[in-house]
This record gives sequence, structure tokens and C-alpha cells, in this order.
Amino acid sequence: MKRLFSLILIFCVMFSIFANGNTDSAKSELSTVIWTDSQPLESGILAAVEAFLQEHPEYQISVEAFPGSERAQKLALSKESGTLPSLFLTAFFTSADEVHQGSILPVTDIIETAYAGNISETALNSVKIANDYYQVPLFTSSQGLLYNADMFIKAGLEEYISSSPDEIICWTLDDLDSVILPTLKEYLADSGKYVMTLYAADNQNDSYTHNLLKIYDGNIFTNGVCSAGEDENVIKALEKVKEWVDKGYTNSDVNTRLWTECNADFRNELCAISAGQYQTYLNHLAAFENGSAAPFDVRVAAVPCVTADGENTGRMHMYTYGFVLMNVDDTQLQIAREFLSWLASHDEYIPAMINGVPTLTSVLDDMKDDNPLYVAYQDAEKYVFDFTGGVPGWVSTRNVFYPEMQAAFSGTKTPEQALMDYQNAANEIILEYTENSVVLNK
Repeated sequence: MKRLFSLILIFCVMFSIFANGNTDSAKSELSTVIWTDSQPLESGILAAVEAFLQEHPEYQISVEAFPGSERAQKLALSKESGTLPSLFLTAFFTSADEVHQGSILPVTDIIETAYAGNISETALNSVKIANDYYQVPLFTSSQGLLYNADMFIKAGLEEYISSSPDEIICWTLDDLDSVILPTLKEYLADSGKYVMTLYAADNQNDSYTHNLLKIYDGNIFTNGVCSAGEDENVIKALEKVKEWVDKGYTNSDVNTRLWTECNADFRNELCAISAGQYQTYLNHLAAFENGSAAPFDVRVAAVPCVTADGENTGRMHMYTYGFVLMNVDDTQLQIAREFLSWLASHDEYIPAMINGVPTLTSVLDDMKDDNPLYVAYQDAEKYVFDFTGGVPGWVSTRNVFYPEMQAAFSGTKTPEQALMDYQNAANEIILEYTENSVVLNK
């Protein structure tokens, strides 16, 4: 009898272990991971995930946040080990090459159903490759110029200041070249300060240089390839920027200066004009608020541009951030797609998941009264151009871009030769990516 009881007890224990094991296995099969390379957004994502899981207790979702500097290595290791997340909240321009490599899947059906009519067309166009959308864009951060309005006033340039800090001004190129830059140089003479930042030490924020190459409305990319060395207006633009360097309108050490260093110069009032996206603007305001920098009146401008017919306009490039859907197993894809669709009808969680201008009209309408510059940036979308040209391999072309800019600024090459050498090297990269693109070769 005792032996029978012992056997029954052993069987029950084994059954319990087996049952629990199956439960744990089932849970693991219904789990996935969300990444973000913007650590301040982690808490917002966690809040949305927690609310989603309350409605879907059968799922498990973990969130991992890390700095953008780790992005490339983490992606490479995860692809190699088969441990990609199902969703990644990141900038699209940094991940577009993953689309061509097959690591990111389209979300067109989700955009056209759950988000239909609720997302900025400019944002949607920026995440479109061929005929599909490859990101659910949540916010944007457009980059143009930031300027110190206090310095402008002291230099006698009041008429070139926007009527309020919540307006994005657009100067004419002639005014910038003939009035603003030389006047600021004269005002700052013998002060140890300079007029406008320029940097080419590496590919940090090199998209700003693409802005400057558009001041005569040239095309750095045309029909899926680099055309910078053959476009006379791009060449003319680089010649003008080189002229600004030679005239002393910029910092003299362009080729050894980093974007971060120039950004710090602007914050510390060592220069009057700098590159800056919306997030940069917010970071300056935060520094003023926490006392890490002395406050001044910082305002936003578009990069001035003149078209072939003499029309004065502006140019800005736009970073688009949102969720990309990674190429993982069907179960994880199911969870990820359900979460993306759920988020469209629970957009109250989006404000805590963004640090830029909302792309969803419903969210923008709720936030614009407290953030009036959002409306200005939305209006400035008319200035936006695609700084990547939508070309495969753009991220890799950055490594051949800045050395040629160094050559042009140092005078070891003419602007035309530097741009042609960049074009040739970039097109080799673009061709290789095009030939291997799983999207373009369907």
C-alpha cells in the first residue's frame, strides 16, 4: 500500500512538473521583445505595453532600451544569433538599409487600416520604399538652423528675427550671404567667437551638410543614384560653403570638428548660428532650465534656398521615428502586429513615447496648444527634402561622404572634384545594395 502511494505521489509530482513545463513553454512561445535606441522613451513604451498586456494576458512582451551608439552592433549580433526583436522604435534613415537586407518587413496594411488618414503624408513618404511602408511613424524631428536672437539684436539684425520663438523663419540666401553672415562676423570680431558652425570630422550629423548642398536646389541623388558631382547647383552650393569657410564665417577647424563640439559652442554662446533639429532645440531649453548653460533667446530657421527661377524658399531635412517590424517568427509577428494596431486606437499612450513633433493628427491636435512650435514644424514640412534620396545603402555612403567634404574644405580638391569622387564611391555602394536588395528584386 505504501509502495502504491509512493508511486502515485511520484506520478503526481512528475505530472505537475510536466504541466508547469508546458505552461512555461506556452508562455515563452507567446513572448516577444521591443527595442528602442532612444532611452528616454523606454518608460512610455513600457506604459503602453503594460496596458496592452492587460487586454492580452496571454502574451509576454519585454522592452529593451539602449543608446543609439550600440544600434549597429546589436543588430548585427541579433541577426547572427536569430534573436531580433519583433518591434524596434528607431529613426527610419538609420534602419532603411535593413529593409533592403530583408530584416524589416512592410506594415502597409496596418498603415492603411488602423492608421488610415491619421498620419502626415510627408512622414509616410519618408518611410516608403517601392510601394510599401516600412515604419509606423510616431514623430518627426526636422533639422534646419538654430540662431541666437540676442546676438542678432546686438549686431543690429533685428529684422531677421522671427516675430516669436514659435515661428520658423526663412531668410533669403542673398540676405544670409550678403548681410547676416558678414554683419555677425564684424560684430563678433576679436571676441574669440565665430558666426556659424561647420564640421566634417566624421559622419556625425552629416545630414546637415546635405542641407547646405541644397542651397541652390540641386539634387544630390537622382533616380536612385548619386548625382552630386554632375549637378552644377550642388557644385555651386559647395563652392559657396567653401567661400564661407575662407571668409571666416565658420569655425576655422572644420575638418577636425565634431557636431557635438559645435553644438556645445552654440549652447555656450561661442557662435551665433548652428545646425539643429527640434530635439536639439529642446535640449538647449532643458540646459537653460536646469542651469547647465546660461539662457539666451534661441530660435529656429530653415536653411535658405534659391531655385533656378530665382524663387526664395527654404530647405530642411526630417528624421522620422517610429516602430519598424522585424523579420521574426510568425508568433512574434502576430503579437507585434496586434500591438501596432492596438496603439492606433489607444493613442493616448503616444505622447509619452515620443520626443518630437507627432505624426498622428489626433495626437498633434491634443498637444499643439502646449507645444505651439509643433504647428510651425508641421507648416515647415513644405521645406522638407529626402536627404537620403531613398537610395539603398545610404547609411554606408556616409563613410565616403565626409572625407570628400574634408578634401573640399581643406582645398586639396576642388568642390567639383570632391563631389565627383563622392558620387563615384557612393554609386559603387548603391549599386551593390541595389543588386542585393530583397525589396527591389522581388
